[in-house]
Amino acid sequence: MKKHDKLFKILYESGILLIGFIVVDVLISMILFCLKLHISVINFWASLIITMLVFLLIGKNNNKNSARKMKIISRNDIVAVAKIGEKKYNLYPTKDVEITATQRPDLTYTVNLNPGVNKNSRGKIVGTYVATDGTLTYSGELIMK
Repeated sequence: MKKHDKLFKILYESGILLIGFIVVDVLISMILFCLKLHISVINFWASLIITMLVFLLIGKNNNKNSARKMKIISRNDIVAVAKIGEKKYNLYPTKDVEITATQRPDLTYTVNLNPGVNKNSRGKIVGTYVATDGTLTYSGELIMK
């Protein structure tokens, strides 16, 4: 997170809360006016409680900072390209890797090819990869397509 991201997030959420409070306050004022009740204390507390409840419910369902399951390495993603003669062959992981995290890691791959890989190795396991984000490391086999 950048230095001021938390401050901007707090200001943004406070602004949304204030706008929500004003909207609810106006609606309750209109209802109380229609019912010929002019009790400002009820209006204030009812608006505050309704706004806080709605904000809590929306905040719980829309929390982007909560951990969620995500696929960080996919069998359909090209990890590396092997050039054999004049042709290029894509190398793919043999398995998906899923983790539970708050954000997707920025992975750096290291690839090791087996000796004797040639154009007839298509559809076969031709090597291994190691993916790391500097903290965690993931590894697997590579298939040439």
